[in-house]
Amino acid sequence: MATIGAILKAERRAAGGNLAALALRSGLSRPYLSNIENGVKPPTRQVVLAYGLEYPNMLSRREIIAYLATSAAAGPAALAFDLEQALAASIPVAHSPDDWAEVHRAHSRSFMALPEVPQVRMRLWSDLSAIRGTTSTRKVHALTGRMTTLYGQTWRELDGPDAAVDWYRRGVAWADTSGDPATQVWSRARAAQDLEDQPLHVGLARTWANEAVAIADRPTTGLVLAHLTRAVLVARSNADVLAELDAADRALARTGCDTAATDEDIPWWRHAVTRAGILAGIAHPGAEAAIDQAARALPAGHARYSTHLELHRAVLEHARGDHASALQRAQQAVESLSADRRSQSVRRLVVELTGDRGARPVVLKRFR
Repeated sequence: MATIGAILKAERRAAGGNLAALALRSGLSRPYLSNIENGVKPPTRQVVLAYGLEYPNMLSRREIIAYLATSAAAGPAALAFDLEQALAASIPVAHSPDDWAEVHRAHSRSFMALPEVPQVRMRLWSDLSAIRGTTSTRKVHALTGRMTTLYGQTWRELDGPDAAVDWYRRGVAWADTSGDPATQVWSRARAAQDLEDQPLHVGLARTWANEAVAIADRPTTGLVLAHLTRAVLVARSNADVLAELDAADRALARTGCDTAATDEDIPWWRHAVTRAGILAGIAHPGAEAAIDQAARALPAGHARYSTHLELHRAVLEHARGDHASALQRAQQAVESLSADRRSQSVRRLVVELTGDRGARPVVLKRFR
């Protein structure tokens, strides 16, 4: 009887996959995966899930799910059900474009609740495989682009930006296939904003932000994000930053909403938090007032965004030379937030402020 490692190896080869790509997207090393496939090491829960998500059309799903359900390393038996849901993606599901639009919106709502992101990733992968079995239309291609971009966001949130880049590229490609300008703008702008602080990908982020602005044929939430990203990556002076923020404000005035039910909804208060952070990042004289304004606009029940504002205040204190106070404020802000609510952006800001893990200190763009 073949070992589970041999089964995983056969499934990968049958799908035309390679270990290097799987290692990149799973966050696991290539030698480690090779040892598992060759029976040197037993596969862990994380490994089996990585194969399940990467190769959803597995022929040996029963053997793999049985392994998950019985292996001591697999964790709760409920995990087997989750993988069953992911692997079931190979069965085409009949959905109309309107049905798929609601599926996408449901995923986007769930993504806003950080503790649900691992489950969102599995369900998204299943639905992405299923939507490819539906009739190809411009609207379906557009929804595939948005769902693929959201899938990339789950990788960024759980595994970091390097793991998300390939999915962002695919999201942009699907958006371009659709020919829908709003989707082309959104896929580029959302990915650009997620990558704007990553040295290895800042060039790509800048390109996508610029393309989004060039493609836009009307104000959309994607255009808002594109201008916010350009304020960080393209501006060469304080005046440039303010011009991009003003452009974002104008677009938001025509596309904003009152609630943030999904990741694609941008109410004024959410925009104000991001806007204040950009001003804090350049130590702009109006940054403190912008933070205060955002705090007043923030509805109750959004602890993560309150933490963002406190971290923006810490950045300003750091800029004034009060490093000890900045560090204390940042630590207190994060400790007030439960661990499962700490997003990638929150963790990044804290690492930069504290200098942990060899990270660079906060770099403030002071234009002259």
